[in-house]
Amino acid sequence: IIDEMGAICCRPDFLIANDDSHHEEELIRFFMIGMGGAGKSTVIRQLMKLCTDYPNAYKMYDSEWNEKYTIHTESDLRKWKLIIQHNILEAFCKIIKQCRLFGITFSNEQLKIINELEKLCGDVKTLHLRKSEWASQFDEHLGDKLISLIDDDTQPLQRTLTRSHEFVAECRLSDGVRHFLNRDKILNYSRGDTLPTEEDIVHARDPTSGLNYYHFRVHKMRIEIHDMGGQMVERKKILEFLTHWISDSKPNYRNFVLYVTSMAEYNILHPDNPQYTLLDESAAFMRMVLNLSQVQECGFLIFFNKYDIFQERVSDPILKSDFRKFLHRFIKEEDLRKYEQSNVVKIDVLKKAIAAKFADTINNAVVKRRAPVYHR
Repeated sequence: IIDEMGAICCRPDFLIANDDSHHEEELIRFFMIGMGGAGKSTVIRQLMKLCTDYPNAYKMYDSEWNEKYTIHTESDLRKWKLIIQHNILEAFCKIIKQCRLFGITFSNEQLKIINELEKLCGDVKTLHLRKSEWASQFDEHLGDKLISLIDDDTQPLQRTLTRSHEFVAECRLSDGVRHFLNRDKILNYSRGDTLPTEEDIVHARDPTSGLNYYHFRVHKMRIEIHDMGGQMVERKKILEFLTHWISDSKPNYRNFVLYVTSMAEYNILHPDNPQYTLLDESAAFMRMVLNLSQVQECGFLIFFNKYDIFQERVSDPILKSDFRKFLHRFIKEEDLRKYEQSNVVKIDVLKKAIAAKFADTINNAVVKRRAPVYHR
């Protein structure tokens, strides 16, 4: 994504003209927003991983633009280990609850383990606030018990996972957690001496709160990213955060709003308003942002995230009817019929339907923008 952003932001018509009044290096600034779970922070963590994998091309800095040679300290890694352990426990509790909703039964031995697990975790909604209560008990003994619940495709939890598209809202799993729901990862994170890899950190789920600042250099381009939390309580602060961000601008800054949306939510019903999807909510939030006076002079980039999960969903025969149900206005009838009849339809045709939905939102915005909108 960053290379694509750079290609857009560093086009000749976006570059700052030379100004003899100052010689400061150009800074490309992104105010990154979107709904919770869209994968905004994953963009940051992917960049951090690139700094580790390709240190000559990608570098991370502190707020004073001093290079950070260590992306994650040992303290950071221990924090991420707890987050990943929380992700695993939360996922098990949610899958178990969905098993019961499906009417799937457990053996006596499984029930014994499940009762122990639910006693340990308590209310899953507050599990992240009670790390001190369960962290010391996430050991190899617990790891073996968790593995026994999922280590066979015939097990209730594995059978339930095959129906993840049917999960009720409160049992939905974060998109990256399946990376950890296997024997090797569970065993690894039940050991006391384990620290997460950069790859594991990318897949972990840790909701952003407030506004976090990150500084990178990608090739020769300086980038500053302001990552704003996407939960409802955070989105209510957008006007305050944007106003402050704009007021900090300087002549050598180029400002862009980076709107991240999850393509994979095209068929996920809104938990409170099931007549809409989560993608509908994302488009509505984007419309609100586009109408804010604070962003009229900023470039606006839309990043359609979670393309891999989108591909999985549109390839699932069980879900094919959802495209007509939710996106028929944005795709040609001929292409839609081909898709429904399992004929060959390029994935780009389906992807363009998502883009068309957001283009429609942009075209119907009350305030007509002076700065351009791009998507990727």
